[in-house]
Order: sequence, then C-alpha cells, then structure tokens
Amino acid sequence: MLGSFRTGDDGLVVAAIRDLPRVRALTDDEAARLFARAERHGLAGVLLDAYREARTSLPAPVAARVEMREAARELDHRAHLAMLAAIDGELAHEGLRAVALKGVLLAERLYARPSTRPLGDIDLLVEEHALARATRILARVGYAPLDHPAEERFRNQGHHVHLVHDRAPALELHFHAHRGFGRTLRGEPIVLRGVAQEPFAAIRVPSRADELVFLAVHGASHRFMRLGWLYDIVLLLGRSTDADLVEAERRALEVGMRRPLALAVHLATTLFGVERRLSLAFADSSLAGRHALLDALVEEPSRPLARAATRFAYTVALCDDVTSALRYARGAAIDKITRRDHDAG
Repeated sequence: MLGSFRTGDDGLVVAAIRDLPRVRALTDDEAARLFARAERHGLAGVLLDAYREARTSLPAPVAARVEMREAARELDHRAHLAMLAAIDGELAHEGLRAVALKGVLLAERLYARPSTRPLGDIDLLVEEHALARATRILARVGYAPLDHPAEERFRNQGHHVHLVHDRAPALELHFHAHRGFGRTLRGEPIVLRGVAQEPFAAIRVPSRADELVFLAVHGASHRFMRLGWLYDIVLLLGRSTDADLVEAERRALEVGMRRPLALAVHLATTLFGVERRLSLAFADSSLAGRHALLDALVEEPSRPLARAATRFAYTVALCDDVTSALRYARGAAIDKITRRDHDAG
C-alpha cells in the first residue's frame, strides 16, 4: 500500500535518514539537492545529524549553507522559548491554562537536538469559552488579533484565530484542536488532560495519546505535504507505550477520527521503518476498501485543478462514516460559497 508516496528526491531524504551509508556516494550537486529537499520537508537538521553521526563529510559549499541555516534555527528556537515563557507568566498570573501544540515544546521533548525541528507560528490551545479572555491576556505581551475579513470565517468554521506581533512569531490561538473530516477534535478534554512541562506553570503539553491523534489529524488534513510531520509521529511513537497507543485508538474512535490516525501511523512506520503498529483490527476497520484510493490521492498533485478535484475524494475517503462525509461535503460547499461571495464583494 502507498508504495508511490514520496518517491524521487523525497524518497532519497527518507532513505538517507533511515540508512545513510546507502547514499554516501553523492556528488556535490546531488548533496546540495538532497539537503535542499530535506529543508523543504523540515528535515535538514535531522539529516545533518545523521551525517555527523556517520562521520560523513559534506562538500564545503553545502556544509556552509547547512550550518548557516542551523545557526538561524537555533536562534529561532530560543526566540520561541523566550516568547512562550513571557506568555506563560501572563497566563499563570490570570490562572488560565493552555496547551502548546506542535512547535518548540514538541521539539524539546522528542528531538535529540531540539533546534533541528524548524518552527513557524506558535500554536496554543485554550478551552473555547476562554478564547476572548486568552486574547486579552496575550495583548499584554504584544499580540493583537489579525485584522482580516477571513477571520470571521476562521472563527465560525475553523478551529483557531490568528494573532500577530510586530517583533515575534505569529500565533494561532486554537479553541478546538482541529476541525476536519466532518468532525471536531475539541480542545477542552485535551486542555484538561494536559501534562505539565517544566519550567512552565500555565502552558502544558498534550498527553501522548492526545498528541498522537492531533498530529495524525493535522498531517492528514494537509496530505502529509511535509515529511517532518510524519517524522514527529515517528519520534512520538518511539516514546509511546502500548497503553498510549491503545488510548490513542480509543480517543480517535470516540471523536470519529480513526481513519486519519490509522493512515498517519501506517505512513510514518512504513516510510521510516519503525516497528510500531496500531492493532490489526483497528487499522483494517479504518482503511479497509480504501487502500487503492488513498494510494492514488494521498500525495497532493502540483496542478491546482487536480489538487482541488482530488482533495474532496481524499477527505471523504478518510471520513469515519457517512454522517461525517456528508457533514464535510456540506461544510466544503458552504466554504466555497462564502469565499466566492467574499471575492465578489
């Protein structure tokens, strides 16, 4: 299944991380192309560490570019930690808890060298009723709501709103962990089950089961366009117990997102050669009869028309049941009409 997923240059990145000796004999141009592709997928730092561990030298021009990006990532990592510390202080003062999704705290927990994982926005999850309160608290450290017409749609149909800062990374303030595949991964249970993360007082991290479900659903919703998202799952599986996996399955079934979880774990373990699996019954019930379709659709086409046409079929195939599929189809139609009316206005 899914044998065509991430072949070509992407496949070389995976092969290098899994087994560097197989790709040692590269020309300067090949090495440059390999690291450029790894950078695109958020895995250049991981690949660099694999070269270092194997005591394999890189061509000087490639090494210089890679080292420069590594230095920039280290500074970015520190900046994210500093901003989270400032936010944590304000949240703790008001007695409001939040959960950090993905980002710098995931890197701190899962990566041998945390700054190897590139960072983008800060993602914080709060309970839905606390959204306005959290927004006011974040204003104290310089964050303001993004002034854009699409924000109303994000609030009504999505799972987060956008906050901006003139000297810090943008922030996505989640009131749900995710909306997709005709279901909602609600934030309240994840916040309540959040695990303390030193030295933070108010900002927590998801439990392993919650994090596995969230990372799977997030990656699946974007058709795993970045291999780094699958690598996050690989590392999380390596830290998870059998009990964690059983609990992740239970929670995915509970919220109606078992198919995205099964697909994500299958892809992560197959590509990177990790010997962790969900139960056979779970995986079979999640993907039975959909293997060939997902094989054809999981990798997003480059052409916009094909991308739009296949996205609908791919998403429906990952909806857990008919009700979810119909809910997704209705939401997609409403979103299309809303966008059209906005563009016309």
